Amino acid sequence: MRERETGNELAALAARIKALRRTVRLSQTQLAQRLGTRQSVVSRWEKGKHIPDDIFIEKLAELSGLSAAQFRYGKEDGGGGLIPRTAWGRRLTDHLAVALKMARNSDQRDVAGTLSILLEKCLREENAESPKRERRNKKF
Repeated sequence: MRERETGNELAALAARIKALRRTVRLSQTQLAQRLGTRQSVVSRWEKGKHIPDDIFIEKLAELSGLSAAQFRYGKEDGGGGLIPRTAWGRRLTDHLAVALKMARNSDQRDVAGTLSILLEKCLREENAESPKRERRNKKF
């Protein structure tokens, strides 16, 4: 049996669910269909009136790119909010840049070459998505 969440934990989980839904640009009905439940259930989750069952926590976590525990209890990004899926790409490029620097400093040229290629591809993909996101945001 799950532990009961406190009021603050329940409110935080409700906010994470709502933030995730908005980040992936789904209505409550669309999210409910994707998860295999009803819109009214999603609404109760977002209002903090009901705690999602573990199976739904796992599905929400998968959608967000976090583990079930990270989604349930909150993984924060320094700014205090849930890390949106788009932020993972930026974080990945940061990690690749650090790994590339370490490989170069330790004279591992083959590893550095591979990391360099991966970093370039990620940066190209990130830059290609930026104009699309800006155009999409201008419509709203």
